[in-house]
Amino acid sequence: KSISNSRSKTSYEIILIDDSPPGSKVRKLSNIKNIKLISNEKNIGYLKSCNLGVSKSNAEFICLLNNDTKVTDFWLDELIKTFSLFPNAGIVGSKLLNEDLSIQEMGSYIFLEGNGYNFGRGYPNTLIENFTREVTYCSAASVLIKRADFDKVNGFDNDYHPAYYEDVDLAFKLRELGKKTYCNPKSEVIHTESVSMGKDENPKK
Repeated sequence: KSISNSRSKTSYEIILIDDSPPGSKVRKLSNIKNIKLISNEKNIGYLKSCNLGVSKSNAEFICLLNNDTKVTDFWLDELIKTFSLFPNAGIVGSKLLNEDLSIQEMGSYIFLEGNGYNFGRGYPNTLIENFTREVTYCSAASVLIKRADFDKVNGFDNDYHPAYYEDVDLAFKLRELGKKTYCNPKSEVIHTESVSMGKDENPKK
């Protein structure tokens, strides 16, 4: 609904992967213009669903967008624009906001010892460093990548199935090809974090 309500200058197609949840109610969405619905016969997980969705697209750019997000006006236009401003861009991510509109992430960094850090996390959405910056990776809740680059590294690596760290790995593989990852905070997306897996350390997670 947020995609439909947000203003955009960019034409797009939505490929929706219904990963076979019990009692799925999304099948009626296939009747909506611009939506291509793919229903998996069995649950294959986040990573394989993303790779499947990309394989069904003929677009130059692929935007990976979680189902627990709400987009804002021109979010997609800003991501597209970044590739023109930075020709060496491999991945461009949105600024992710919590539901109270505080910052969840403005890109992330991996330090030499392997620890990660979400830049801006917990700060109000008035942070002065509100400009496009190079980062190590962006969480794949909302990222844009060229289809050719995604295919070049064979998409998300199945070693990370069913989920987690595949977006970090993708950024590092593109980095080896000379491509950089940027976060453009003018692309704002509200992300309700950890809805699918929960925030606690449950056995499944």
